[in-house]
Amino acid sequence: MSDKNADQIKALYTELHKIAPTQDWERILKIAKKILGLSVTEKKAFHCKTVCLIHLDKFDEALTGIERNPDAQDLYFEKAYCEYRLNRVQESYNTLIQCKNMTHKEKELLAQVTYKLEKFNESYDVYRDLVKNIDDEYDNERKTNFSAVVAALRTSDPSSTKDLDMSENENQTYELCYNSACIAISKGKYDEAEEKLKKAEVMCQETFEDEEDQEFVESEKAIIRIQLAFCLQKLGKIDDALKLYNNVTKNKPADLSVNAVASNNLVCINKDQNIFDSRKKLKAATSSDLDTKLNSMQRSVIAYNEILFSIITNQRDASQKLLEQYKTKFDNKEKYAMLKVVQLYKEKKFSECEKLLSELVKSGKASSVLKFYLIQVLLTQGKQSEAVEIFKSLDEYNTFKLGVVSAMVVLFKHLNDKTSITNLFSEAVNHFTKLNPNAKELEVYMRENSNYQTESGNLQKACEMLEKMRTFRPKDFRILSKLINLYSKFDGEKAKALSKELPSLEDVAADSDVDVDSLESNFSLLNSKFARSKTVASTGPKSPDQSKAGETSVKPKKKKKNRKVKLPKNYNPNIPLDPERWIPLRERSYYKGRRNKKRNQIGKGTQGAVSTKESAPAQPQSPKPGSTATPDMSAPKPKLPAGAQKKKKKSNNKW
Repeated sequence: MSDKNADQIKALYTELHKIAPTQDWERILKIAKKILGLSVTEKKAFHCKTVCLIHLDKFDEALTGIERNPDAQDLYFEKAYCEYRLNRVQESYNTLIQCKNMTHKEKELLAQVTYKLEKFNESYDVYRDLVKNIDDEYDNERKTNFSAVVAALRTSDPSSTKDLDMSENENQTYELCYNSACIAISKGKYDEAEEKLKKAEVMCQETFEDEEDQEFVESEKAIIRIQLAFCLQKLGKIDDALKLYNNVTKNKPADLSVNAVASNNLVCINKDQNIFDSRKKLKAATSSDLDTKLNSMQRSVIAYNEILFSIITNQRDASQKLLEQYKTKFDNKEKYAMLKVVQLYKEKKFSECEKLLSELVKSGKASSVLKFYLIQVLLTQGKQSEAVEIFKSLDEYNTFKLGVVSAMVVLFKHLNDKTSITNLFSEAVNHFTKLNPNAKELEVYMRENSNYQTESGNLQKACEMLEKMRTFRPKDFRILSKLINLYSKFDGEKAKALSKELPSLEDVAADSDVDVDSLESNFSLLNSKFARSKTVASTGPKSPDQSKAGETSVKPKKKKKNRKVKLPKNYNPNIPLDPERWIPLRERSYYKGRRNKKRNQIGKGTQGAVSTKESAPAQPQSPKPGSTATPDMSAPKPKLPAGAQKKKKKSNNKW
């Protein structure tokens, strides 16, 4: 290099050093290009040029320059960042792992890249190291990203034990509060998440109170509202969730992923209703522009709902095509099997459903959800014994759920297997006794077991179960009364001993706020009419001024008047009265009717009355010999009266 070029390069570097704090990237880029025009080997100038291109969002040009320059292969961060911004995330990850001595910049980018690739465990480890060892002005943003990783990790893998305590940090920014709510959602704590999301929305409004760009503020709040609507939907508050979803979609948020999630959730709420609206929402949720903005779990859920919608609306060809696409895009055999079974079940191909599900269950890779699908298919075909065997293969968590035990008891009763019912109740009681003695299910199973044993005649086992219930609830006298009732049938001494533990009536009345007098007056065992006419005993009649407040004045019961019996005229006391004297003459038992010569006429009586005598059908008279059955066509027709003659219709035919 000549001395002249060296002097020019030095002067350009001096100028570059002065302009750098201004961050005028266009001007800095021009100076860097001038230096490289004088000497291609200037690494600092090339690095400066690459940084300027990145700040100017010219990622393609920056990446092309790095790849063509053999001396710039150590720019791992810049190369990986350009690849990340160009959505070449896997290439960015491959570039970063080549860097042996990572600084905090490379680690920050690696954490972002692994999060984008859904390698949440690796991202968790990187962020944990950064939060522990670095403390700078970006600490809140780093913690926000760390909390987002924890929420995503627990959502994708509910069995994960990795967690983050957000109690100290969630009040610092609305992003931290939002991510804390997401962690609560991943744990199924929707009530807690609802409160935090409402708090995050208020914090967001306060943060951007002076912001002029209201569209940006609304886009930030839309993310919080969508998550809040999801919590409300999970809590069964469908109307409130619908309002939030519709408000967000009407405002058309700039972030397409927010609109896609809201549209998908609206389709879930609609189910088989509002089909036209659901079809529009699915188009918004399945746009090709969303492939890079939604994670694989979100894309899988939306595709799953799209297939279900096509099956519900009887789009057979479309559902078959979507099923094949789902099988190739997402490596989830279980969900594919569930969708296939739904399609076959809709077409009433139960044997094919059973075959597909049985193969998965026998392979040992089927979850409890698929087993429930298989049980439904077997019960549809009336195969109760096979369904019971699948029930028995469930894990403890699902076997002793109230709904599952109830279904198994019904099946055992149908199969008349009393021993299995007794064993099932006993196993359920033992399971909850060890796992959680305070669980509500334990009391339910004990009570139902005692009731079943009582119905079956096993009074001793029923008493044993009630004795166990007394250990948990010793002051419940209803259990004690049941025990006394059962023991009285086979062990009178035990019943007498237990009856001594019953409280006296005075104690019961003292413990409970019950007014015995009011109960006696309102719910007396006496006749209701007598109870209403009962009055307070008094020495004499009271005037209105003497009546006490609270006493109700009751009128005395009126005596019935003895009315005289109406007797007929010319009544003879020696002759007994006719008991049928008030019945019409024709309906009396001794009425024989009036004799007439015309006996074939219709009898008198009410309309529709049937005579007691059977009437034989009239015999048609045979024609006399010599007579003909054909009428005389030459006889003149009788003339109709005026006004009764029908008018001839005029024909509209034109010849």
